[in-house]
Amino acid sequence: MNNNANAEIGPIRPSTAHPGYWSVGGVTTLLVGGTREDNLFQIDGLEQHLDTLAAAGGNYIRNTMSDRDEGDVYPFARIEDGPDEGKYDLERWNPEYWRRFTHLLDLCRDRAIIVQIEIWDRFDVSNEPYERSPWNPANNVNYDSATSGLSTEYPQHPGLSLQPFFHTIPEMDDNALLRGYQERYVEKLLSISLHYPNVLYCMNNETHEDPAWGKYWLSFIRRRAQEAGVEVWATDMFDGPWESGIPDVVHDQFSDPETYPFIDVSQINAWRCTTVRHRENLRALIELNRNPTRPLNCTKVYNSDTLPDRSAARHTDLDGLTAFWLDLLGGFASARFHRPPHGLGQSNKALNSIRAVRLIEQRVRFWDLTYVPDWTGGRPLDEAFLAHAAGAASVVLLPKGGNFTPDEPIGTGRHTVTCLNIVTAEWHTTRELDLDRTVPIDAPDAGIWIVIIEPVR
Repeated sequence: MNNNANAEIGPIRPSTAHPGYWSVGGVTTLLVGGTREDNLFQIDGLEQHLDTLAAAGGNYIRNTMSDRDEGDVYPFARIEDGPDEGKYDLERWNPEYWRRFTHLLDLCRDRAIIVQIEIWDRFDVSNEPYERSPWNPANNVNYDSATSGLSTEYPQHPGLSLQPFFHTIPEMDDNALLRGYQERYVEKLLSISLHYPNVLYCMNNETHEDPAWGKYWLSFIRRRAQEAGVEVWATDMFDGPWESGIPDVVHDQFSDPETYPFIDVSQINAWRCTTVRHRENLRALIELNRNPTRPLNCTKVYNSDTLPDRSAARHTDLDGLTAFWLDLLGGFASARFHRPPHGLGQSNKALNSIRAVRLIEQRVRFWDLTYVPDWTGGRPLDEAFLAHAAGAASVVLLPKGGNFTPDEPIGTGRHTVTCLNIVTAEWHTTRELDLDRTVPIDAPDAGIWIVIIEPVR
């Protein structure tokens, strides 16, 4: 059992002192994580998986309410006999689904882990998973295609927004029958989750739908929370195309802080974007995230050697590690390694990166740093990155090792220079140097390094 087990955890809300980060129980806290699945409440070996995360310093997970993988259970009761045997009854719950969900929240509360719940995942109600889903009119006793407006198959990619399941709200199809069952489901979820102080809410996974869809559920959740006397923090996650800059729909999120008091910007990490594009998107997000500044979460950091699309702009472990560290140096409130094969999950590299984050925090807090988007240290745009705290510390990311020149805003004069190996979470020997703009600073080798530079006092 890890040291955080059975720890008290206070409520999560944006930090007053550092509004771009989260406060947990009144303490500003950086959220980092890595897990092997997205719908963790459905996996075997959950307690050990969370213990491993917490032991490395992780305190953040993503939990989609998904039910499409082998071994998953559905939220609704299955009819066991009679003429409708094998079909589902949307009026009755499956206790096992909700037991698993409650168990996850209990375990995370006791380990001081923040849970970001995603209510709707478009991939659950399209293609092959939809053929088995209780929401499919062929699979339940509560409605048919004529009454529900749902076909029995949706073989197209959900990004095409052809699934009426996501159009039920009054501003769209106004499908009162289907929406009633959706509301009943969300109310059941909230009847459990609102009892936990360590929960954030995200309406959708990578949605392409009209923002009105997510706004309806944001309003629904906030009303139910208000009725229960509970404060909640909720947002929505929109898909790309981030490879050509910040999507218009995300620009709109920044202009509506009441609806989106935090924003999930996970798609900045998508494999379609180069590291140079990631760098430029960071600059744009920093400019957008003013008046008010709010937490920017990354619940998915993609890219690994196992990524199926080897033609993608980013498809290696190095790409995934670089994206994770760029997110943190860029001032994001959270970062979590996405599940394999699309991300590093809870691999040794991921866990050691989390350990490295906590080692750095012993020297400098990330919220005291300011990302410097134009700084390159004399290297190509994808090979050196800087976050700086004036008079205190400079933190340089070198994804490919090598050296850099200590250009402004890094100070001159006597400094300590310490290198941290991200892959092993091990410090290298600290050196004292008289920094000179013309003399490069070397990393120990061609690996991925964090270099911390601090003035000698």
